Amino acid sequence: MFAHFDLPFIDRQDYRSGDLLPTGLAHSQYYIDIIGELLARYPESELKFILTTNYERLQRYGDDVVVLLFADEMYNIPRYADRVKWVFKTGGIRPPRPWSISGGSLVLGAAETLREARNRLHRWRSGGEARKGNISIIPLGPAIPHEPPTGQPPARDIDVLFAVRFASLSGFTPRPSVIARRRMLALAERLAATPGLNVRIHSNLPHHEPPMDHAAYNAALERSKIVLCPRGNFPETHRFYEAARAGAIPATDVLLATDFLDACPCLRIPSTNSAIAPILDRLGAGRWEGACRAVRDWYCQHASPQAVAERAATTLGLALA
Repeated sequence: MFAHFDLPFIDRQDYRSGDLLPTGLAHSQYYIDIIGELLARYPESELKFILTTNYERLQRYGDDVVVLLFADEMYNIPRYADRVKWVFKTGGIRPPRPWSISGGSLVLGAAETLREARNRLHRWRSGGEARKGNISIIPLGPAIPHEPPTGQPPARDIDVLFAVRFASLSGFTPRPSVIARRRMLALAERLAATPGLNVRIHSNLPHHEPPMDHAAYNAALERSKIVLCPRGNFPETHRFYEAARAGAIPATDVLLATDFLDACPCLRIPSTNSAIAPILDRLGAGRWEGACRAVRDWYCQHASPQAVAERAATTLGLALA
């Protein structure tokens, strides 16, 4: 979990300067770009934007304040939601039933149950639920910046890509992200043993290909047909959006229930034990090409900074300049 921070109010000059992010939080460029789109398209608006991870307090409130809240993995309703014009947040506001996001795993279901109990205790200790205000859910989005390739798109010669880091492969853990990564690794290794498939596994483990830097990772996504995207401690994961942005089909074990994710033509694999057949089917002759185009179109229409800004502007009732 990141330490709370609040950026000062963001205006057009701040956005152009590009010097907005505290050290270690460069992954929030996605949200900066959403605000930048709003400022560029609606220059007459007098709204003030705050980008924050703090769901308890702000440095200012008012009917002209719009908040982008990210990095919340506990389904918090911000305490200030009824004191600002609108809150756009990642992470949802209603926790799903733990077993509905367990991917068929008893261990993961138990971990989710413990996690939800901890979240409820945290909310109780910090004073209970806040009063609801105007809140809209936005995509978690990609964490790694990306420059689209110029010229002819690269050939998609990687059938399945799995890029991951592990602290440990053994021992009990209550962390859903670690459990999900271990399960997805087992699936990736079974796929790698399937004749005729080009499966790339990059990790910090000695028997895999080494981890990639950001440029190599983005290039690998552009060359991939399917990318394995295990959930994090929260059901959403940045890698899902990074794959979709590159036009690779995200294969995920759990999806947060939102209208924008419900529309995504991703590959859903509720159980990694029975996932090989649907993956091979999606890789069938010609089927993956249309699916890759559909995924990229979905990202552009539902999850890109431009699309999120357009939706936020409609919510806020802004008039296009």
